[in-house]
Amino acid sequence: MNFGLIYLLTNKGLRDNVLKMLLVKRPVKDKGRFFGAILYCVLSIFIFFLLPKIINYNYFYNEAAPNFNNYPRFLWCLACSFLGFSLIAFEASKGDHPGKRAMHSYYTIYLFALIAISSLVFGILHINKQTSSYLFYFISTPVAFYMAYQIDTTRSKILELLAKIKT
Repeated sequence: MNFGLIYLLTNKGLRDNVLKMLLVKRPVKDKGRFFGAILYCVLSIFIFFLLPKIINYNYFYNEAAPNFNNYPRFLWCLACSFLGFSLIAFEASKGDHPGKRAMHSYYTIYLFALIAISSLVFGILHINKQTSSYLFYFISTPVAFYMAYQIDTTRSKILELLAKIKT
């Protein structure tokens, strides 16, 4: 028998205090971070499953376009990076942007970083002839996913690289 539960049920003052504690509405901390994670996950699912039906495109069954204008493959990379970021979005920006609202950094800093990551993965793999075929999907998926999952590290490395190129 659980004597703590019996004591709680028989002691009216303690029971009332416990009920008051349970019924008090507490503000949810970092609600914006959770919403951002859900938003990026929903966007990735939309790009993976619904967008090909809307634009009438099958990812795996079409050959690569010979030029750089192959936006469905870029959208594939973008969806993989959105999915990778959605898993780390709750923890991202806690240390880098303290005191700022999470949604502000999700719409400005991280969105542009995810687009840059997707463009980088798409550009490098699509230009190379060996990976512009069906291997594109099998290589781009884990690379874009991992780079987005490690976005704080990836973002700082991309900025360092751009600073070196600029000088």
